[in-house]
Amino acid sequence: MEKQTKVSPALVIGIGPFAQKILTRVSKSYFDSDPTRRKITKFVALYETDQEKGLDLASILQENGEPLPEINFPLASTAGERQKFIENLVKSADQIRASLNVHFHEIRTHDSLMEINLDKRLGKNINLYVVADLTDALSSAALMPIAFLLQDIMQQTHNTLGNLMLNISIFPDKEDRDDKDEVGLFSSLLILDKGYRDVSDKTTLDMLKAMGIKDRSPLTLSSYLFDYRKPNGNDARDVDELELVFGNSLLGLMLADIPQTLSFGRPMGYIQKNGSFYSSIGASCLSYDPDHLIEKCVDLFSSRIISEGFLGEHRTDSDLINLINRATAYFGDLPEWYSQLSSGKNFFHVSHEGQLPDINVNIDHLYLSPMDFEDIRNTPWQIEVADYSLKFKKEILLDLQQTFDSQAIQMASGKFGQIVQFLSELVGNPGIYPQGVSVIKRILKGLDETTISSAEVITKQINKLDAIDNSNVIQEDFEKIQTILKKAKSLPIFWRFLPRFFRKPLSIVINLEWIIRNYLKLEGLRRHILMMLAEEHSARIEAVLLESIKLAYSAIKEDLGEFETQIDTFDGKLKETQNLLALDFGNDIFKTLYSSDEYDPFRSTAIDPIFAEWAYQHFQQPIKSVVLDLLVTKKVFDQWEDLSAENFSQAILAASKDLYLPLRDYHLDQVLEQGLELRKEQSTHPDEVEFNPYLPLIRSALPMMRPNFDAIGGSEYSTKRRYFLAENKSSPFVQPVLGEQNIKFCQVDDRRIATAVTVRDLMPLEAFTELNSNLQWAYDKLNEDQKEQLKNVFVPIPTLEGTNLTDRSFTWKFGNPEEDFSIVLPVDERRYHLARLEQRLDQPEWYQYVLEDSQELNYLAACFLNLFLQHPEWTRYDQTNAILAFVQQGIKYALDKDTTPLTEWPRSPIETLYDQVGDCEDVAILTAAIMNRLGFHVALLLLPGHCAMGIAGVDHMPGSFAIDSDSGYHYYYAEATATGWSVGKLPEDYQTADIKIQSCSRLITKES
Repeated sequence: MEKQTKVSPALVIGIGPFAQKILTRVSKSYFDSDPTRRKITKFVALYETDQEKGLDLASILQENGEPLPEINFPLASTAGERQKFIENLVKSADQIRASLNVHFHEIRTHDSLMEINLDKRLGKNINLYVVADLTDALSSAALMPIAFLLQDIMQQTHNTLGNLMLNISIFPDKEDRDDKDEVGLFSSLLILDKGYRDVSDKTTLDMLKAMGIKDRSPLTLSSYLFDYRKPNGNDARDVDELELVFGNSLLGLMLADIPQTLSFGRPMGYIQKNGSFYSSIGASCLSYDPDHLIEKCVDLFSSRIISEGFLGEHRTDSDLINLINRATAYFGDLPEWYSQLSSGKNFFHVSHEGQLPDINVNIDHLYLSPMDFEDIRNTPWQIEVADYSLKFKKEILLDLQQTFDSQAIQMASGKFGQIVQFLSELVGNPGIYPQGVSVIKRILKGLDETTISSAEVITKQINKLDAIDNSNVIQEDFEKIQTILKKAKSLPIFWRFLPRFFRKPLSIVINLEWIIRNYLKLEGLRRHILMMLAEEHSARIEAVLLESIKLAYSAIKEDLGEFETQIDTFDGKLKETQNLLALDFGNDIFKTLYSSDEYDPFRSTAIDPIFAEWAYQHFQQPIKSVVLDLLVTKKVFDQWEDLSAENFSQAILAASKDLYLPLRDYHLDQVLEQGLELRKEQSTHPDEVEFNPYLPLIRSALPMMRPNFDAIGGSEYSTKRRYFLAENKSSPFVQPVLGEQNIKFCQVDDRRIATAVTVRDLMPLEAFTELNSNLQWAYDKLNEDQKEQLKNVFVPIPTLEGTNLTDRSFTWKFGNPEEDFSIVLPVDERRYHLARLEQRLDQPEWYQYVLEDSQELNYLAACFLNLFLQHPEWTRYDQTNAILAFVQQGIKYALDKDTTPLTEWPRSPIETLYDQVGDCEDVAILTAAIMNRLGFHVALLLLPGHCAMGIAGVDHMPGSFAIDSDSGYHYYYAEATATGWSVGKLPEDYQTADIKIQSCSRLITKES
């Protein structure tokens, strides 16, 4: 009798289109290369299948030699039917439960199968692989019904199996990968029972090898993926010493009943790859009840990457909530399920106000993780969701009390959850700027002082803690750091806008100072921890806190010397160049702020919008004081007549290279009015005082002139003046500034005037066509000579020349919420027919269509500029998508052979606008021509059998792009042939296509 080969079955589950693509490749190299693997299932396909086989676990456990079938959920077949995907998830989850109940009941009633046959067949190992594409929101939602499946499989088998390994692989955003075939992933390992000192199971080894991971050690694998280090700073080498071996507790909630040797927690950090950070967004999308799950799903869906990838640019809050409600509808028998889940005594879960990720804590191995503050946005709907989650917090705690034992009940109070949240921030990644002591204040405010133990008992408890003995040591280092930091006092609070070489060391020291300050203030907080928790639990938290501080300190201490040198170097440069980065103005808001008793040193106006608004409201200089400051130099109102156009251009060019602070909030019209009155008061001949608002007008209206005005989404090499005084006089200056990204500050001609500029692109002078209300008011007060000097700054919408103008109407929808837009464009029929008669350009010369002179295009560009001025909330990325939507919806797609005499007939922009029809190259040329006239750096992207256009953007902006090897520009793909495509979205058919770039540079000259 032939000996039966023991093969560990691997259930491989691929979620999302990219995951399935990878698994298809993996299956070829893994499943098809060795006949002995016939008993290994391939993967669960959640996309691209219309088969409704359901789930048949009996086939997974079969003994015959037939290949295990592919397991399918009956889900939607196309990405265009993603709404139906949610509905099918509900049905799938019910089907999974029913199938599990039937098959596992049969297994459990047959002891021989469970204890003998199953043991022999599985070789005491079962390998479960989950590969998920979390850049897709619905793929993330699909993890939850999958978790039901895995939970039950583990619960029913772990008593028999000696080892059980679960590998969860989560793919990051695919646009961040250098190689499209690369398997870049977050991977997590759960080691149960004795764990794996070496992976000896051939099935597991082959799977890891197929995924491109060569090292056999799961510990090394974990280190490779997470760069994990033990608290003492040494590399972790022994699995027994590694108390936290995986970073993503995605299925932690599902595994509460698994053996107590299980240790799990939140992500330990981020993988840094070629300068980019991948974040494990949405990993803990499972929670205690449907309402809390809604909160978590909102957090997940609100991620910038996910919301754009799934819901696109046009989502509304109501659509989002409706989608989430349906996504959570399958929790039909949740109380019974989560009652089973919560029976584990070594697990509990708390969440903080719905604004930060979950914190999963194992009491035996308490580790608190770094928080990611970068993606937290205080948008109204997120704040509403946060309030919504608080409504159900009490109900969640009541449910916890019914299922946890007395020890867990004591630890599961809301106040403890707040303390855990605070500590998680406190021991977080030193590279993340902290939120500040506002969290502490909220904790202390919410404590019930009637339950505080006597001072004698508290003191006795505190004295037992080892952590308190280390404060003196750190105090000495803290004083040394403070000495170094005094040299940086001249640096702006907006330190993150400093030159790149300076940012890292400064952030390190600032964070170290914050950590030590909070550590020294912990004595007051410690008694509240003791009040809420048993002594042993408090000691564990203190120990973790101390170890984290020591680790952060040891990592930072090495850099202090280098940082001090850089401080001195930078300070010297400041003195040499006289760049006004210091905070030593006589009326500087920040100097007043720092000296105030109300100032909170642990909060920053740079990253805390609420605190920034409070600071500006409390320390704002009155308008009269501002004007008096302006009049001191007399440059503001007296020297406008000496400023020629050439001198002004040079001054603007030089000034835009400097970094400045926003000193104060003022409104242009109020300042000018007040300035006029004050000058009259100071003059011996008030009737002779003239109103000369030339320079203030320029300061507030004119775009910054700098080279390379070509990027969207933010760039350090291009700028646009922010019109922060345009519409809303009631909002403080800082609010719109902090709402933007990549803010810098520059001066025009007076060092006491600071202007906020967004790091964006050029708005050409010839395209500037409309004044906002304040500027219009000031402009109307100019005399004719002054207006003549501004003729190259403020240009009315051009009047089209021609005797036979024909109107072409264009309507389209855009925005969030969606709005209706329309443009009526006069087109000269003579120019159209002349263009029609011209010989067609060959493909290498198509860029000439983009750059050719056209009155119609100038008119259209001016119309779009008007539109942009009416929507100051639009980013430059939004503006490009508005233009793209105009072409997508306004130009009907048709092949050349159906609309022209030839099969290939590239149209000039005027032809496309007049005909209102075109194929791929026609709409690409038109879109590029419009964007080119609005200052964007564009190119035509030539693909096999297709033409699209590209817009130059910063290298860190999400989306698909082609890199121009000559210029280094990243041209983000824009598809204009059909609706629904935004900038950076590449159709699947062209994912692997070769792209040729035809740059369309439009250079300025003195003649035009």
